[in-house]
Amino acid sequence: MNFPIRTHRLTPLPKFLGIAMALVSLTLLADLRGDEPASHPVPYPAGYREWVHVKTGELGPGFPMEAERGLHHVYANKTALAGFENGSFEDGSVLVYDLISVSEKDGVGTEGARRRIE
Repeated sequence: MNFPIRTHRLTPLPKFLGIAMALVSLTLLADLRGDEPASHPVPYPAGYREWVHVKTGELGPGFPMEAERGLHHVYANKTALAGFENGSFEDGSVLVYDLISVSEKDGVGTEGARRRIE
């Protein structure tokens, strides 16, 4: 049994929209590099490093996106910590994402400058 194979050709309008969407996406992604200070930084909560440290991950030199390499720390206030435990984050839950660069010398990693905090 042979099934007919239908091919679809793109008309100029969808091609134009695809190109326009790609250009807009690239423009928006340009602001996400992470190695430059934000133009309108949002102040992070005072004393957040005294909150519960939830997790740290490291993206090392082999990771392809250089701007994302470093230590990724996550902190939670008491309300957010309860959300991790019960699966529901209530109003007032605050998480802080802190990306710190890492330099390595002779196999020893040292915390460097802050790249970004959210």
